[in-house]
Amino acid sequence: MDTGSTFTTYYYLQNNASVSVAGKMHKLNLQLNDPGATTWFCIGSQCYLPTANSSLSFSINANDQVLFTCDFNPNHAFGTTIVRYTAVNDGDPNDTVNIHIIYNAAGATGIPVLSDATAMELFPNPATEHID
Repeated sequence: MDTGSTFTTYYYLQNNASVSVAGKMHKLNLQLNDPGATTWFCIGSQCYLPTANSSLSFSINANDQVLFTCDFNPNHAFGTTIVRYTAVNDGDPNDTVNIHIIYNAAGATGIPVLSDATAMELFPNPATEHID
């Protein structure tokens, strides 16, 4: 994961019941890789700022689903971030679903940086005069 990019994960919250259900989403940053790292989320088309830890009530129709997106920006820092999202049924606070997302912001690994390269050969190379 590039430390300078924002990463989005996509989920669908599914209502398998024969009646509509209303609920709220709660966000808890369990561990941030950097004090300046940010997390935020959207439910359907309603998005919440990184400072928001709970959504407004949302509804999912019977046998339907709603898009739930989670975003993370590591603030150009390495490390692990863990975020827990909890969907809570407004009609029954014991009816919950937890989603734990673990982000690992790391630099590129396994490829040494070439310095002072003096020659380069390309294979296979059928060109006889120049390479475009």
